[in-house]
Amino acid sequence: MIEAFDAEAFRSLGHQVVDALADHWKVAAAGDPPVQRWMEPEDAFAFWEERLKSGVDPRTLITTILERSFHVAHPRNLGHQVGPVLPAVAAIDLIGNLLDIGNGVYEVGQPATPMERVVLQRLASVLGLPQSADGVLTSGGSLGNLTALLAMRQARGGAWESGGHEYAVLVSEESHYCVDRAARIMGWGQEGVIRVPVDAAYRMSMPALRNALTRTRVSERHILGVVASAGSTATGQMDPLEDIANFCASEDLWLHVDAAHGGAFAFSQKARPLLRGIERADSVVVDFHKMLLCPSLVTAVLFRRAEHSYQSFAQEAGYLWRADDEHAWWDAAKRTLECTRPMLGLRAYALLALGGESLLETYIDRCRARTLRFAEMIEAAPDFELLIVPESNIICYRHVPDRNASPEEVDHLNQAIREHLVREGYFYIVQVEKAGRTYLRSAFMNPFTEEFDLAELLESLRRTGQTLKRNSTTSPS
Repeated sequence: MIEAFDAEAFRSLGHQVVDALADHWKVAAAGDPPVQRWMEPEDAFAFWEERLKSGVDPRTLITTILERSFHVAHPRNLGHQVGPVLPAVAAIDLIGNLLDIGNGVYEVGQPATPMERVVLQRLASVLGLPQSADGVLTSGGSLGNLTALLAMRQARGGAWESGGHEYAVLVSEESHYCVDRAARIMGWGQEGVIRVPVDAAYRMSMPALRNALTRTRVSERHILGVVASAGSTATGQMDPLEDIANFCASEDLWLHVDAAHGGAFAFSQKARPLLRGIERADSVVVDFHKMLLCPSLVTAVLFRRAEHSYQSFAQEAGYLWRADDEHAWWDAAKRTLECTRPMLGLRAYALLALGGESLLETYIDRCRARTLRFAEMIEAAPDFELLIVPESNIICYRHVPDRNASPEEVDHLNQAIREHLVREGYFYIVQVEKAGRTYLRSAFMNPFTEEFDLAELLESLRRTGQTLKRNSTTSPS
């Protein structure tokens, strides 16, 4: 059994893994293989079940995993909000994976715990939050938003022990579903989230926000705050943070900004104006694994006032920490749902130390520039239409080859085109429902995507639409 932990065997396998990953990265980033080789779920299950039964050697396992994986670094991966990982960060992350230190308490938390605080203070500074700001890293935006809402509830309602089922928050109808999920976890039910309509640009409507607060105050629900999006998952649009901050200040409401995606724009001089007002938030969530080139999952939860970061999970655990260390930043388990945590601080610190903020700015600006260029190409194409002009790196559009077709026919065509592209594997895009209609959606997360990829995407959508229409007219009734 001890032989399985042999250091030299690990060294040999490590070289094989790194060599294979480097070769894979080089090919995938050049767009040589398809984005993925589609396999039906049951077929994929049978494939991997058979290999587990028959056995597989390390080299074959490495090769097979890479061949059958979705290639995030592929320049024609234009789907979800997951970008390529900075290779240097992935390499450093191997240290955390092997050491496997659950850094919930400082006694076993070095060096990731102090690294984490350095990163959080730097991020708070970039966002414009005051020096009093503090926070914690956690595993994903869903946990991050839950953590922030728990702190909101405790700070404004003091309900950690009593529950507080009568509370609610005002959120954009474009907010991420995890906000609704967090409210339900806290026992607020479906009435705990008051949805505010958006304007024509898919941003939270200020008149609608004021009306929602007025209507809710006549009910038995106690509004604790507003959750603003920067930007929304579907369209990437930014809620009017400055106006919402003014509203929250005048109404004595907590302002939480879900900037899981768009918070990264603070690192760009060009994009930073989109976040104007975020510096006035009581709490902010930013994902490092979206637009900041980190492995999943690394989410920063920042609070304007440091003491609020200790109010999400106000419990005693004598075997972990002393009661007189109530606000000890070095024991992160006090402020997260997780006790045993991966070395998240190691990933984020390596990003800033080895990549640097100038790299992040160049990356963000490039992704946004590609998005705006694609919008121009769509507007210039008579057989395509744009939902709205994008302001971030997410764009919604659809193929309309026949202007006399019914809205339902256009919906079905775009749904069928996307499904065909996913199975074909040479592009990856997703779809959303907006204004009751189906739109294709692309998130520009990849620095390797070039304009010719975008031109080819439009042509692929056209060819696929023509093929589907031809097949539908020739198939027997």
